[in-house]
Amino acid sequence: MSAHGFKPFGLCHAGKFYDSFRISEYLDPRHLGNCFLIAVVLQQGLAVGDSICSLIIQSVYGMKVQRNMNNPLLESTSPSDFWGRRWNLMVHGVLKRGMYKPIRQYSSSTIASIATFTASGILHEWIVHSALMYHRIGIPDESLYKPDNIALGTPFAFFLWNGIVISIEKKLGRFKFVHYLSLRLPRPVAALLILMSSLPFGVWFADPYYEGRLFWDQEGLLWTIIKIDSN
Repeated sequence: MSAHGFKPFGLCHAGKFYDSFRISEYLDPRHLGNCFLIAVVLQQGLAVGDSICSLIIQSVYGMKVQRNMNNPLLESTSPSDFWGRRWNLMVHGVLKRGMYKPIRQYSSSTIASIATFTASGILHEWIVHSALMYHRIGIPDESLYKPDNIALGTPFAFFLWNGIVISIEKKLGRFKFVHYLSLRLPRPVAALLILMSSLPFGVWFADPYYEGRLFWDQEGLLWTIIKIDSN
């Protein structure tokens, strides 16, 4: 992936959420392919970190640790299933206990969901600001690290969008036809439709990490196959 700048399908024009918006650019197959592979990189990175931490905890304390990732990209049955039962379950649990449940006591599930995704957006904005927006030492090629290109607001926009998607899902789920369709669609087709609710806008989430060289750092923690020059 790094050999192609983590954009193996080529450069596309879909960018930050405040750039000129053309739906054709966000639905460009090259853009969708790049976003999907970045999602795989993020999922595997979190899964590896989860496995290492779980191994240490189980070895030292003998306690079984809950999986943090549950194959969200290929087995999700709905947006709620993706975010609530498969993707980054540790953060989900924190946000559910700290935001969703307290707000739900005094408001609707729609308001609680949007508030929770808003909090998630703020959390990821803080991560980007504190970890990536200042000079970093020891990255493979500091000439490629351009913190001025890191734009705040894009992770927040991504999670706010997904809060809206969850709200729409709750509304549509009341219709019998939608419920019937969700039970009859083949799992791969359902997973593809669910991914398409967020995948075109995945660049909003990934762009700060791309500009901050996080993916190159993550690659250093994983097994990598490279071509060796025979000369």
